[in-house]
Amino acid sequence: MARTVDASELRRAQAPHELFLFNLIFNHVFLFIATISAPSLQFLVAIIPTLSSAIVIYTLTTSRRVARTASPLVSSHWQLAARRTRMFIAVWVLAAAFIGLVLATAGGALEPWHYAVGSLVFIPTMLLMLVLVIMESEALQHARAGSFPGRSPVTEAAGE
Repeated sequence: MARTVDASELRRAQAPHELFLFNLIFNHVFLFIATISAPSLQFLVAIIPTLSSAIVIYTLTTSRRVARTASPLVSSHWQLAARRTRMFIAVWVLAAAFIGLVLATAGGALEPWHYAVGSLVFIPTMLLMLVLVIMESEALQHARAGSFPGRSPVTEAAGE
């Protein structure tokens, strides 16, 4: 027996995915490219980590609260977004550690090969961001349809 889902519950299930996609696409791609491309906008570069940190903190704290109080549909979508947010954080921490390692080995005198090696870290980081955009877009479609993302015990019990 399929359960009907009201529009407000669907909006609450979509919210974490929309927030995550906003952070990836608008903040980390569009805003970053705009700030490095236009000299008149370079003062905005500080907004990127500030906005991203606020979104990450909000996602992680809300996912904990929602896990206790919301419906299974809403909770599962927030938990999925929180897992992907933690993955996103881990990749950026690893990228920063790698760049820090390159800077430490350079000893303050960066040579061209340091820039080349340091820039290689951005290839897997950007690739992961592309994969996360695709995965979050699919999860957003699940939320719009009122279905659970992936294979969860609720969807298996319902025979979906």
